[in-house]
Amino acid sequence: MRFDGREHQLSQAPGAVQLRAGGATWCLRVSTILSGLLLTSSLALAQAPLPAPTPYTAEYRARSMGLSTDAYRELRQLENGNYNLRHGLDLSVLGATLISVEESTLFEWSDRGAVPLAYGYQQGGIRDRDESISFDWAAGSAELRRDENRQQLSLPAGIQDNLSVTAQMSAELQRLAESDGIESALGTSLHFTMIDSREIDQHEYALLSLETMTTPVGELQTLKLERVREPDSDRSTVLWLALDYEFALARLEQVEDGTRTELALTSITMDP
Repeated sequence: MRFDGREHQLSQAPGAVQLRAGGATWCLRVSTILSGLLLTSSLALAQAPLPAPTPYTAEYRARSMGLSTDAYRELRQLENGNYNLRHGLDLSVLGATLISVEESTLFEWSDRGAVPLAYGYQQGGIRDRDESISFDWAAGSAELRRDENRQQLSLPAGIQDNLSVTAQMSAELQRLAESDGIESALGTSLHFTMIDSREIDQHEYALLSLETMTTPVGELQTLKLERVREPDSDRSTVLWLALDYEFALARLEQVEDGTRTELALTSITMDP
């Protein structure tokens, strides 16, 4: 063999390859070579682009405090390639609105997932509430508004709002399912940096089990997750995500301030 016009010799030893060049002997162990290749493969997998979401329309039945109403969630891709995800419900009794909620997020998609651009939350009825977040990634900051209160916060990379995180979570679970299978991820957790109208926080979701759920859509294979909270917390959030629908929300059970809220899927249409 020749490199740069000089002669080199290769010889083999048990478990190694020896390269003699310029009077020096270089011993390359096969196990080291294989370990390097495996490490390179693992790093490539870890950095594989997250799959972009498929637009969909889903309907739910929401129940809380003995009352029930219909809710919806809709993901659309806009002409400029960005995504708009909306979620809402309206509960009225005898013609009077008890509560109406409209929540939305606008985000673009990168190889690392959702990049939120704007978030809004409007609540009407017995109690009014108006929140918004404007993301300025060029300046590395976000403007948070809740009713008449405003503040600025610095933006860490990868941060999500309360709705864009659902698209991010679904994409990360799809990548897990396509690589090693979702079963191998049970017992692990997903971590997200979150921003709401007040602060930046860390959210952790434990992947608990695979469960078959009977719904108006049919039998769904779902992944059960639970948000990890402090041991003495009186709040809980449990999610079931549908594997056959890119881990879209199939069911939610949440307890907050002593009030239990449930959301159950009644229909879903994927719009590729």
